[in-house]
Amino acid sequence: MNTQTEQTNPAEKEDPLLIYAKKQYRMSAITACCSLAVLLIVLITAVVLIPRFVSLYENLKSATENLNVITKQLSESDLKGMVENVGSLVATTQKDLDAAMEKINAIDIDLLNKSIQSLHDVLTPIANFFNVFKH
Repeated sequence: MNTQTEQTNPAEKEDPLLIYAKKQYRMSAITACCSLAVLLIVLITAVVLIPRFVSLYENLKSATENLNVITKQLSESDLKGMVENVGSLVATTQKDLDAAMEKINAIDIDLLNKSIQSLHDVLTPIANFFNVFKH
């Protein structure tokens, strides 16, 4: 009969250290699962992002090389001389335009119109004369 009194509910007699160990085991399992999930996320992200970063790096490298070439070409060019040449070209063009405007302004428009009218008056009879022979 002793065996019946000893066979009571095992949960009531379970050692607190054993309960704590079971809880610690569950927490360890949860921590392991979470760590595995984080590892998978990191690996997937690395697999996806590394090719993009490599492509970005190659593009940046190419752009840097192009900038170096352009910088070298600009440093070798004579920008001051080009600006001075453009300046002298503008000055020469301005002088030529001023001279042309002076000549245009010097034309007497009324006299020109009278000359054109006189030429018209002279050529009209001659044109009429030659039109008679044309038919």
